[in-house]
Amino acid sequence: MADANCIKGFIFDRTVILQLAELFALPEYVIPARRDKLHRSEALCILLYRTSYPRRN
Repeated sequence: MADANCIKGFIFDRTVILQLAELFALPEYVIPARRDKLHRSEALCILLYRTSYPRRN
């Protein structure tokens, strides 16, 4: 994901999202309830998107 898209959607740039994923001690791959295999940065982006209010467009 490009830095501009990260900042627009999540306020953070890509390097900060990667640092947050490491600081939260997320495992390298996360397996959610739907049994998809997600990289920890992608899982964190989904979490940030779902918890953002109001939604950024």
